[in-house]
Amino acid sequence: MTESPSAAATVFSQPFWQAASEQRLIRPWCAHCQISFFPPALCCPHCLETDWTWIDSSGIGIIYSFTRVFRAPVAGFETPYVVAIVDLEPGFSLMTNVLESDLDQVCIGDVVEVDWAGSTRDLPVFRRASSAGRETP
Repeated sequence: MTESPSAAATVFSQPFWQAASEQRLIRPWCAHCQISFFPPALCCPHCLETDWTWIDSSGIGIIYSFTRVFRAPVAGFETPYVVAIVDLEPGFSLMTNVLESDLDQVCIGDVVEVDWAGSTRDLPVFRRASSAGRETP
C-alpha cells in the first residue's frame, strides 16, 4: 500500500496537529462569544473577534451525516470506509472517519467517541460509543 496523503499544518492549525500527535483533541473557542468553531482562523466566524484560544474537546459526538466510500479517491486509502461529519461540542464539527467492523451499522444520530488507536497518522478517528447512556454534547 502506498502512503496516504496527509494534512499540512498552517499557522492556525499547528496547535491542533501538535495536540493530535499527543492523542488529544482540541478545539478553537472564542472568549468573546464563548462559541467553538472549526477550522481555526484569524477570527471567530460568529463574532469576528480575534480573542480565541484552544481548549480540550470531550471527544464525544453525534454523527450528523456520513457516506460509505467503496472507491478510493487516490491511492493509499483502503476501501470500504466511512467518512462522516461528527458534531462535537456546539459549533465544533469534524469531517472524519468512523471505524466500525460492520459499516452497515453506522447511522446518522449514532453517538461516537474519538479513538486514536485506529489512526496511523495522528488523525482523530471515531468509533460508535461502546457504553449506552453516555452523555451527548
